[in-house]
Amino acid sequence: MLPRPAEWEVEHARRRGRFPLARRAAPGVVGVALLGAIVLGATRLWPTMSIALFGSGTTVRDDELALSIEVPNRIFRADEPIPITATLTYIGQADTVTLSSLYPDVVYFSLEQLDGPLDTSGGANRLICHDSLLHRAVAQSIPFRKAGGYEASESEAPFWAAYYSDPLLRLPTGSWRVGAHLRTAIDDDCSKANHSLDTAVDFSVGP
Repeated sequence: MLPRPAEWEVEHARRRGRFPLARRAAPGVVGVALLGAIVLGATRLWPTMSIALFGSGTTVRDDELALSIEVPNRIFRADEPIPITATLTYIGQADTVTLSSLYPDVVYFSLEQLDGPLDTSGGANRLICHDSLLHRAVAQSIPFRKAGGYEASESEAPFWAAYYSDPLLRLPTGSWRVGAHLRTAIDDDCSKANHSLDTAVDFSVGP
């Protein structure tokens, strides 16, 4: 059964191995999702993931899907556009499969400031199934997209307002982690999603 429509929730990543803390939207909450997606829900965050430390890329896989994330450099200048790309590949036996997900973008992205308070789980959930066709061994490239929400009253609200208003990924000085996340079913209803993959890359932004 699909989740019942309700107030959307944003679950923040908690560093140092702590479990995520759920926060329910209240009056004054701002929800943002690019490319026309409506922020209605966010998945539970990942307890573990594969992480490429300071640049390059990393790949995680199960018996049917492989998910990777890449960033070209280890260090970027403040406000320089940061090109991050995820790649999704079907590695099973069928010629084609249909992925079904609650997320308009089958792969969604998260952002975490490793040396500061900023983080967002990302993920814009419309509470309906979205299907995507994959061909065996053909990689699908997915550029970084922003989605998430913030509370207008929180101290970081000015950052998030500027962040979501810019279609490119630009970040202030600091150490950062961007994650790519997949929650999907193969040839089945999206509410029965049985494929869950998480990977991330770390990088630094200098003056």
